[in-house]
Amino acid sequence: MPGIERDPLPEAVVHELGVSTVNIRAMFWTNSRRHESNTVTDAAIKAVKARLDADGIEIPAEIIALQATPSLRAALHDTEEITPAGNIRRTPVVDRTETSPMTCPEQERQ
Repeated sequence: MPGIERDPLPEAVVHELGVSTVNIRAMFWTNSRRHESNTVTDAAIKAVKARLDADGIEIPAEIIALQATPSLRAALHDTEEITPAGNIRRTPVVDRTETSPMTCPEQERQ
């Protein structure tokens, strides 16, 4: 690949094992006087991705674990109002067992 030095030779090593991935680190040298290293890195990443695609190797989607919290259940079943922060909006409980006469200030003046 243009811009990647042959000495030392490029290497690809297993960097870490993820939950559902094998993360590989590619290491190579560039001569920054001849090529912008960011441009060479971009080309190398695109070449690796093209080769993976050609060989039918898919990059897995990120795994996201959802926890079934009360607010998630409420949102799924549309049983409660959910706040923008993801909490269940609690409405005050009104005690309707006592009936007290309500008066209007205008009525009191008469």
